[in-house]
Amino acid sequence: MRAYSLALLCTLAAACGSIDANEVTDAGIITGDGPGAQTDVAPPPLPNAHVRGIVYAPNGRSVTPPITVMNALVYVTDNAPAPIPQNVYCERCTELPSGAHFVKTDEYGAFDLQIWDGAYIMVIQKGQFRIVRPIVVGKDATLEVPPEDTTLPSRSSSDGNDTIPRIALLMGSYDKLEDLFAKMGLADLNGSNVQWGANTQFDVYDNGAYSTLPPSGSPYLKGTALELLSSLEKMKQYHIIFVPCSSENEEVVKNATVKQNVKEYVKLGGKYYVADWSYDYLLQVYKSRDDGPVVNFDSYDGSYGSANVVPGFDSLGHAVDADLYKWLEAQQTGWGGDSLTLVENFDMITSLDEGYVGDDPENGPVYQKADVIVEGPHVGDEGTSWKALPASSIYPLTIGFPSGCGRVLYTTYHTVGSMGDGHTGIEVQERILIYLIMEIGVCQSGPILE
Repeated sequence: MRAYSLALLCTLAAACGSIDANEVTDAGIITGDGPGAQTDVAPPPLPNAHVRGIVYAPNGRSVTPPITVMNALVYVTDNAPAPIPQNVYCERCTELPSGAHFVKTDEYGAFDLQIWDGAYIMVIQKGQFRIVRPIVVGKDATLEVPPEDTTLPSRSSSDGNDTIPRIALLMGSYDKLEDLFAKMGLADLNGSNVQWGANTQFDVYDNGAYSTLPPSGSPYLKGTALELLSSLEKMKQYHIIFVPCSSENEEVVKNATVKQNVKEYVKLGGKYYVADWSYDYLLQVYKSRDDGPVVNFDSYDGSYGSANVVPGFDSLGHAVDADLYKWLEAQQTGWGGDSLTLVENFDMITSLDEGYVGDDPENGPVYQKADVIVEGPHVGDEGTSWKALPASSIYPLTIGFPSGCGRVLYTTYHTVGSMGDGHTGIEVQERILIYLIMEIGVCQSGPILE
């Protein structure tokens, strides 16, 4: 092993500790800054090769424009990374040691990694999506990695070289999130709709779904939403739990065990996504300082279903999150801030309150408001661009907040943007969800809240 590539063994994915400053080289020479370090040793040679490519989302090359991945971690190593745990876990970011050579992709999904010539294992990772491939690069050469080796996988492989997160989908009445998963390659497509079969890579729980459920007896139909959320052990089998729009969940969201389990699941590192009329899955679980809602909805009075808006409305909003904005603009000019249309909103957030998100080990309880990711106008201004309205007429449409080691996301609009028959292609708001699926899986860089 090269002395100057030894530092690359520690990665965010492996969650290993930092390499000691008194690092032993192949020649048996101690280098570094610690006690006993030799300061007269010649430094290692500068990198003399490049590895370049573009990272794509699962099945992201099948649509126009292609779906790339921003801020994916790309690095090379001499040994394969440790397996990603196949259950909920708290992934703490480990700082890469001084001298390590890695790179993150830009808003176009592109990377240019400078390394030394030789044979390596290349790792590309975003959240729990990871691809591992061997590469060889020559001296003073540039290796252009082909897209088939830079496209994140849509299924896990038995050899561990391809890994995806474990996903539970609580299928509801209106939001056909399963179709988007199929477009990502996580299931087969029949035209624009999911086709249930052996290639299905996520588990389904009935949350008041209509006839789109997998057939009875299918191995990927695991039970009901109540059966999942009333068992913390079952929930811990998944990295992400999705709760798309539904109107038949009252017995679930008001269940005391369910509420406690959701909080504990997210605290342990779980990712929890809720959309539209399933807002009670958020409001019944997370409370503000005064035990009120952390998200205030128009007309919501604490009773089930009181914030529903009919008919739905489209909002001409924009991305508030800086990275999301840059990524959307890189996908197509105007998507981030000029003509971002979020269709089929069926409730309206009016304001956000601070809620308890955990305890800082040093400073005690932490309260904070949700981050606004996307915002736009409400009913009455739905045909007007956010740019033509005062700030007082712009409201959150997509929000997120940490809780413990995990994260919660909520959108006021249908994820798929069509509650009728499926549609071809991928809408902009579906691209936003793909971006968020990648983002909510990343490691925790700040203090881990208990």
